[in-house]
Amino acid sequence: MSSELARREYANSKFGRVRAATEIVLTEARALQQLAEKIPADFSAAVDLILECCGNVIVTGMGKAG
Repeated sequence: MSSELARREYANSKFGRVRAATEIVLTEARALQQLAEKIPADFSAAVDLILECCGNVIVTGMGKAG
């Protein structure tokens, strides 16, 4: 059996799906922990500026996670 076929069969098994979901959630949790540690002191001032805006606030980014 090829390694690609074995990988696909594993990914399609109940165990493989649960394992993949667990890995994804843990990866995202680590990313959120890192983000929480980097919130700057002036974050509250930025929130105040947004709350004081009339109309719409448009947020843009690079369109990719990370």
